[in-house]
Amino acid sequence: MTTKEATWTNVLMNYLLTDKKEHQAILGKLPLDKRKDVIGRKGQLVIDGPEGGSWIIRLTSMGAIRETSKSGILHKFWMREGTLQDLILERLDPREAWDKGLIKITGDRILYHSEELFQALERWIIAKVRPIGKRILEAED
Repeated sequence: MTTKEATWTNVLMNYLLTDKKEHQAILGKLPLDKRKDVIGRKGQLVIDGPEGGSWIIRLTSMGAIRETSKSGILHKFWMREGTLQDLILERLDPREAWDKGLIKITGDRILYHSEELFQALERWIIAKVRPIGKRILEAED
């Protein structure tokens, strides 16, 4: 799956990946041992749908950076475009999406089953993805 530049999901991801202070704040709230586990890891986020895309992301101590090489991907995060919209528009809670299998993670699953890491993902969705995503979706209408 290739990522089209003009889709709402790509606009959202490009914006979210520029906010290094937010990345550092989320990483800083993780217990030190968990933080050490995720720094340097590379994953792929796939949003499946007509306006979806695929992003390869490496976590660094300075925040998340986008990469193009698939070499070294340890985890794949997947959801449908409709799931992302439902999360943004608060029709779906992040935990409910996870529990229903609407967000799937493959790879080193033991690391990502940790409650602290799920809470970090949940905080990021609520604090950043929702407000930015809402503005982008409203601009699309």
